[in-house]
Amino acid sequence: MKNSILLLTVTLIKLAANSQTSVTYDFESLTLGSSIHGQDNWIVESSFSSENNGNICPPAAGTEIQPNIISSTSSGSYTGSQALTGIGKGGQHAFNSRVNDGNWSTPDFTAATGIVMEADWQGNWWGKSFRVGYDSNADGDFSSSCTTVDGNEVSFGFSTSQGNLRLHGANGDIIATGTRPTEWCRIRLCIDVLANSGAGSGSLFYLDHASNGIWVAHSIANVNMGLNTGATDQTNYQNINGILYDQEAGGASVFDNISFDVYYSSFPGCLVILPIHLISFSAIKKDDNIVGINWSTASEYDNDFYTVERSKNGFDWEEIKLIDGAGTSSQLLNYSCIDRSPYQELSYYRLKQTDFNGDFAYSSIKSVYLNSINDVTIYPNPFKNSFTIELSNELNYPVTVEITNLFGAKIYSQEIKKITTEINFDETIPAGTYIVKVYNEKTQIIERIIKRK
Repeated sequence: MKNSILLLTVTLIKLAANSQTSVTYDFESLTLGSSIHGQDNWIVESSFSSENNGNICPPAAGTEIQPNIISSTSSGSYTGSQALTGIGKGGQHAFNSRVNDGNWSTPDFTAATGIVMEADWQGNWWGKSFRVGYDSNADGDFSSSCTTVDGNEVSFGFSTSQGNLRLHGANGDIIATGTRPTEWCRIRLCIDVLANSGAGSGSLFYLDHASNGIWVAHSIANVNMGLNTGATDQTNYQNINGILYDQEAGGASVFDNISFDVYYSSFPGCLVILPIHLISFSAIKKDDNIVGINWSTASEYDNDFYTVERSKNGFDWEEIKLIDGAGTSSQLLNYSCIDRSPYQELSYYRLKQTDFNGDFAYSSIKSVYLNSINDVTIYPNPFKNSFTIELSNELNYPVTVEITNLFGAKIYSQEIKKITTEINFDETIPAGTYIVKVYNEKTQIIERIIKRK
């Protein structure tokens, strides 16, 4: 029983920091029903066009792919009212290039340690791709003609074609192919820039817009990207200065909500939400030599098994227990296991969930310090404008409260010396999942919180 409680009322505020840059782009401000060519610095080159003005080939109505701005409707985890589509004949391409300008630019990739790029995606049968590029000849696009991309300018990204999802490396070529995810989804490419001695390591993830925001790790993972900071072409990611959306005709598609997150300090990797409805996950000290790991799910879909993993440093992980999943379930299920050999002092724990098809994802990380009292309560959770942290007074004070997003970018940090601390809420912080860490030289407690809209 608690002798007394330290009450800490916390709300998120946005701190100025240079550890991460995030940029987004959508099509909401462009002219509905019109070609994207000529709008907001977009250049369209379309194959077999009846119009050809030098290297710029606006598609002729009725004969070629029409890269038009269309109406869209928010549904599931997708939000938007306008998107880009292309309709035309099979075998034809529309290369939609946008070189950075004063209105919008890709982030500065110089000194990046991690790069995450995403887009909402409805693919047609024949194919489409989203890649970054380096406009080396300064002609305003990434196409060498109306029939092909410029092989010396187009760099990394992803594409779908027929039944495949494909990863493109630093030279723009396809370097890995796997099974195409669901028709209407959001795709994420995560690049650990420093891996493979600076050549980078790329992994793909996808989110089914009908699944209420559940990210799934694709089987394409940890692929050498071929980055080269010593090169003068597009393989040097520091040269990137624009984006390319290439669609091959053969049916309507949807492309929307481009986003980039670039990290300049230590890169935590591409953490994803489990493809289950995870209500809770905890690791709690039972005594000096035993840790209890517990989790509960409200629903599961094609869930094969769980792997409980332990780490001494939060980076190198080992398997300590395999537990069968429920397959597909809509009932409340509780799981537990015991770690009888935790590390002395600090141990980290995470939950890996694996589907029947081999896709997997990780939970947030919990930590246990065997010689401390890690008693923390957070409420309400989910929250809207603020939440409260209750900590046992058996902790040694002061403590630092740190809040990050799932990518490790710091949102809030403060040393706490008094019993109650109130912080004004910054409404610019978006809804989503965040990590709360309470720590000092002897204690570290990590919990997950969810901010509602």
